[in-house]
Amino acid sequence: MANFRVFDFNQPETWATFLEDFQFWIDGQGSTTDAQKRGLLMESLDADTKRNLKKWIAPRQLRAVSYDELVIVLDREITPKIN
Repeated sequence: MANFRVFDFNQPETWATFLEDFQFWIDGQGSTTDAQKRGLLMESLDADTKRNLKKWIAPRQLRAVSYDELVIVLDREITPKIN
């Protein structure tokens, strides 16, 4: 299985594009289970994003949070706020 590009936390304006491309990629890989999608997502996040994600979902562990919930949290925290 080929690797997907890594999301760079220091470029948050690219999150929406990254997520859309990532979702197409996991569909193409035939990844259907929550564990597969979660694992592929974690492999595609840089160290800063993973560190922050752990803070945002605390006290839960990453394995205890569904793929869909991780995406919701990442969307909420990374997407620039519009005033």
